[in-house]
Amino acid sequence: MRCELPVRLRVSSEQSVEELADKFQHWLGYEPRATEPLPESADELFDYETAQLHDVLRDAQVRPPRYTAVLLDAEGRTMRIAMSESEGETVYKLMQRIKANPLLDRIYRRIAMPLLDQFIRAGQASAQLAADPAQKTVDRGGLTPQPK
Repeated sequence: MRCELPVRLRVSSEQSVEELADKFQHWLGYEPRATEPLPESADELFDYETAQLHDVLRDAQVRPPRYTAVLLDAEGRTMRIAMSESEGETVYKLMQRIKANPLLDRIYRRIAMPLLDQFIRAGQASAQLAADPAQKTVDRGGLTPQPK
């Protein structure tokens, strides 16, 4: 049996979706990050440490189709990476579903992506602490030098 939402819950304005995302981001204490690419700039270096999946492009003009991941760093710079056909098709379909639903798209870009940033920073801090436990202490996922 399929559960249908009332029409009033399925329809959202962009403003209400943004307000909801703002409230979640404030409530959960995430740091803001770019949700859309900046205009292309040759002077900017892409930050691989904050890269996350922004989109997947599909070139259906060739057989088999070619898939390209568009990565977005925390500052809005992009990098394109070729994907295998099997991975590309799966992730392409997922991104199409996300982009088709404005609320889900905002939740992904404004809540899930900053949460992943926090996980990445915490993992980096843990790795640094494991490499040199005598020199550092972990403070909410960040590193604080120990006084000597």
